[in-house]
Amino acid sequence: IHGDAIIAGNWTDYGYGGGIKAGDNYDVTISDNAMITMNKAESWAGGIDAGNPAHPLIVEGGQITGNISGGVYLGGGGINTNGIQMSDGIVAGNVSERHEGGGIRVNGGKSRITGGYITNNTTNTQDDWGGGGLFVSQGSSMEIQNLMVTGNPAQGLGGRVPGCSTGKVAIAATDGMARFDKTAGQET
Repeated sequence: IHGDAIIAGNWTDYGYGGGIKAGDNYDVTISDNAMITMNKAESWAGGIDAGNPAHPLIVEGGQITGNISGGVYLGGGGINTNGIQMSDGIVAGNVSERHEGGGIRVNGGKSRITGGYITNNTTNTQDDWGGGGLFVSQGSSMEIQNLMVTGNPAQGLGGRVPGCSTGKVAIAATDGMARFDKTAGQET
């Protein structure tokens, strides 16, 4: 999805990916000025449900904004994925109502973020692990470089970038990662 493409205002009441749902064998790339915005899913991923270790979701630009995951099963207000390679772009203003990952929820595999912004996303769960900006689940690893993470409140635990307590999650923040305004476990 590239250029000035817009995917907006879609809804799935019992499914995945309000804006985009791609199966395991599909390559999905978001770039240029593309927008995935104002979509809703009652299950996983209000904006995008795509990516796995063999076919990671590629984000090279664009905006994933204002999407909502109702979270009957798992979260990922903006993105729910089993693998993401992000070099640029904005993930902002997304909400996971009942589970982890207001901005991005990574469910497994190796992921890498080398640029972009994760800002003003929210998770409203008080039962799960939080992750207003980014949640990295059991069996996942995440390398982060040159990323701005700011203003991502969580009603439960971990406002910025938490990992699952039952797994072995490695987060390597190198070459410039900024985190600001963490809020967890309180009203914002």
